[in-house]
Amino acid sequence: AKSDWSTFTVSSEETPNAVSGQDLFPGLASKPWVEKRKRAWGADSPRYAVRVKGNFPLQGDDTVFPLGVIDTAQARWFQDAAPDSDDIAIPVDEPGGPIDAGLDVARFGDDESVAKFRRGWWMGKAHVVSGLDTQALASWFIGHCKRLYPKQRVRVKVDGTGVGAGVVDALRRAVNEGEKWLTVVDVVSSAAASDDEYLNCRAQMAFHARKWLETVGAIPEDLELEGELVAIKYKFTPKGQIQIESKDDLRKRLGRSPDRADALVLAVWDVPGSDVPTETWSSPIVDSRWGNEGRGF
Repeated sequence: AKSDWSTFTVSSEETPNAVSGQDLFPGLASKPWVEKRKRAWGADSPRYAVRVKGNFPLQGDDTVFPLGVIDTAQARWFQDAAPDSDDIAIPVDEPGGPIDAGLDVARFGDDESVAKFRRGWWMGKAHVVSGLDTQALASWFIGHCKRLYPKQRVRVKVDGTGVGAGVVDALRRAVNEGEKWLTVVDVVSSAAASDDEYLNCRAQMAFHARKWLETVGAIPEDLELEGELVAIKYKFTPKGQIQIESKDDLRKRLGRSPDRADALVLAVWDVPGSDVPTETWSSPIVDSRWGNEGRGF
């Protein structure tokens, strides 16, 4: 019976290894292990409270990406990961189909520009670069695509608001100069949503990504990405529309910009009204284990 037991919680911060900074008991959480997750997730984040402190999750209903949704999506990735899938988003049973990419452009000196690549339901690991101007970033992205996906079609989505506009222009110039395999989509996150339930496109995109993660998405383990996703909150406007918290507020709580989360959201987003017909981006695989439903498209 429950009354026969006394229960207690031991935080990973309090293990002999973490307190002493030495590997006294192999297998227990170490000080570097704890510090790495504190930097990635934030000491006040729900994921840190659960995974490090051992507390029950205190996430409220205002969190866009619940912990369980992220864990499930990661479990799918590890279940289906190919041995050589560290850099190339090609699962064992979905080798064909076009590539969708999200490119989040660094807005401040300490931010990172992040590219995430997706093929259907499969999301590859983050590709990160910093210190590049808009033209250099566009050139880096094009070269990266050619290395990862030679002779394949790529559709990249970039938030063209602010500094991102320069990257959109540079990428489109490259297309006009011969890079016909690339399609560039300028996503304006502050624009009106196509669904009245959301205040703007940014909110609609975030919940589209949540649904993708809930139902079919497979993502690799990434501590920084996890910390950013679980930190994103939303609220309702006086008109009852869903609004995502501002990036400034999120940056203050996280201590950094949510670059990896933004790249994921862009990679998943299928832009309403895009000049790319939806049918040209569905998977051509006929014997897919997902019944040719193009999991994620």
